[in-house]
Amino acid sequence: MSLPRRRVVALALVAILLGAGIALRAGRDRAMPPGNVLVVLNTGSSGLDSVVVESAPPAVGTDPPAGLLVVTTRAGYVAPQDSLVVRLPSSVGDAHVRAWRGGVAAADQIVYFGGASVFELRVGDRDRQGRYRRTR
Repeated sequence: MSLPRRRVVALALVAILLGAGIALRAGRDRAMPPGNVLVVLNTGSSGLDSVVVESAPPAVGTDPPAGLLVVTTRAGYVAPQDSLVVRLPSSVGDAHVRAWRGGVAAADQIVYFGGASVFELRVGDRDRQGRYRRTR
């Protein structure tokens, strides 16, 4: 192979790798659309029957703030050692998140969503842990 042909092949490989990198980066940005996201991880040995997300009522004696998160979402069965992603509207407010196992609330907590929040809820056999993963 002559020297100019090697340069052409090398430039073509660089262009292909650059194009693949740009395509993969663009796909990563589209993976999480705008809005709030709840990620439920079932780390227990038995499945979760359902996950329910509802708007949390405002505190007693206060008026609801403008742009309050209004949502009622139900998701079905989550297998053991599996996860669930629930996309929520991009509004702001508190949500009441409950994960049910065997007719009993295995997780029950109030979560604040700021319009572009990602909240992760890990539910085990005897414990649960919630944390904010990021706010975009």
